[in-house]
Amino acid sequence: MPVDGGEVAAGLAMIAVAGVLSGSYTSCLKAMPYLPWENAWGMYAMWAMVVLPWILVAATTQNLGEVYAGAPQSAYLATILFGGSGGLGSVTFGIGTTMVGNSLGFSIILGMTAVLGSVIPLVVLNPDKIATPAGYADFAALAVAAVGLAMLGWAGMLRERERAASA
Repeated sequence: MPVDGGEVAAGLAMIAVAGVLSGSYTSCLKAMPYLPWENAWGMYAMWAMVVLPWILVAATTQNLGEVYAGAPQSAYLATILFGGSGGLGSVTFGIGTTMVGNSLGFSIILGMTAVLGSVIPLVVLNPDKIATPAGYADFAALAVAAVGLAMLGWAGMLRERERAASA
């Protein structure tokens, strides 16, 4: 089936908007230093995990009630499990970036997420592909990412020492 150029452009535009929003959503925390992080993350969680998904589902799904009625119970359980895990990950991400700062937090946390998100599915779902060129490339990328994460940790420790010495 041929690809429609308009669909590709719309997809790329959505990716660009998602990238900008993903990279800038914690910048509002600096504008609200008087609020505890729980308040800012509570607003984020409400909009990002409740309000906007329901708006998106309502705008893109016909006969939503029928879709839910026809879904198997296992789909509901998986949704609750993975949704809860995603919420827990979001909260711990917020705590992590608050503790170490946005730059270091994003680098370390998203670096670990990318590494583990690449390696775990390969090992668990496709262990037969580990000893292939793609598997070797995956583990080489893992090694490069691990070195980068170690360097980020070292940079964070140096920054903490500088702050402690200047205080």
